[in-house]
Amino acid sequence: MFLAKFFSKIFNRVTLTVLVVLLQLGWLASAFFGWVQPRAVFSALFTLLSAVMALYIVRKDENPAYKISWIMIIGLVPLLGGLLYLLFGNKRPSRRMRRLVETTRNEHYASMVDNPAAARRLPPRLAATSNYVASYGPYPAWNNTAAEYFASGEEMFPRMLADMEKAQRFLFVEYFIISKGSMWDEFFDLLKRKAAAGVDVRVIFDDMGSAWDAPQNLVVQMEKAHIHCLPFNPMIPVIAFAMNHRDHRKILVVDGNVAYTGGINLADEYVNRKQRFGYWKDTGVRLEGDAVWNLTVTYLNLWNAFRPTDRDYDPFRPTICGQIPSDGVVQPYTDSPLDDEPLAENVYLDILAQAQRYVYIFTPYLIIDNEMTTALCLAAKRGWMCASSLPAFRINRRCSD
Repeated sequence: MFLAKFFSKIFNRVTLTVLVVLLQLGWLASAFFGWVQPRAVFSALFTLLSAVMALYIVRKDENPAYKISWIMIIGLVPLLGGLLYLLFGNKRPSRRMRRLVETTRNEHYASMVDNPAAARRLPPRLAATSNYVASYGPYPAWNNTAAEYFASGEEMFPRMLADMEKAQRFLFVEYFIISKGSMWDEFFDLLKRKAAAGVDVRVIFDDMGSAWDAPQNLVVQMEKAHIHCLPFNPMIPVIAFAMNHRDHRKILVVDGNVAYTGGINLADEYVNRKQRFGYWKDTGVRLEGDAVWNLTVTYLNLWNAFRPTDRDYDPFRPTICGQIPSDGVVQPYTDSPLDDEPLAENVYLDILAQAQRYVYIFTPYLIIDNEMTTALCLAAKRGWMCASSLPAFRINRRCSD
């Protein structure tokens, strides 16, 4: 039993894919150095290519950290560096993926009509930030929405199941990780019951994120249970930078009236039923009301880009009658590498620029670029120079001990 588990961990799809890609890289390197390097003309041409690529990178409108990394690679391997950049330096997703997603989003652009009445409740500077998200997302702001915060996965999961039990029209599920265990068993059992009752149940999961420990024959199991399934960007054992583009979203939409999002995936460690790195703390949010529409359209756009089934999104709108006790203005939004607008980063930079008293950031991943580092430092410096108050500036990283 132990040996079976050990070998299943070692020889999974991810490991085999990595091995095949490494073999391809090794073969290419062997062919390159065995055929090109001994020939002076080809060596000169590839060295010139590296020099041209280095100049191109310097002039390119790109993140400085990314540019420096590639210039270092080209400098260390001048013969091969330019070719490597041509093969792997383009971070943009494949043309097919970009075309499918952009086409679907453009077709349903009118679904995300701005809601200026909500933004008018905000102070002018915050209203400007809201207008930016509504214009370049496009994700409008909403009133008539209740928001509830959950400090942990085990606190949020029972509420998720309770809301899913009430589903009558549809359940939309989108997660980066689906992993076998008691959490997924409970979740999957509920999905199967709802699908059998005639509810439209759809599941999007990231193929690479779920490849490590997903239930066996996950797609087959779901389709047999009449659960429509879409693995995002399936892994193929071929050298391709597009494999790096993953669906990291965590979204659950129930009948268009209730939605959950946050950092919690469908795996036991996220509800602390399994200890991997000590106590696992990710947070979540429950939305009920009009603002759920932003997440519904986000889900439908991705679904219909790769599995077209819906021409009209109106049947998926919220159906809650009457006013919901509103928790202010709510504006859910998402970001992706499929456009040239770093929406999420710009929102954070704008928040830091407006901060007057404090900034608290809770994150499991503190991997920030030059622009974010500068903005964080400037916010702290600006606070200490304020005579009337001393703003707090604190970043909490998730601890595993």
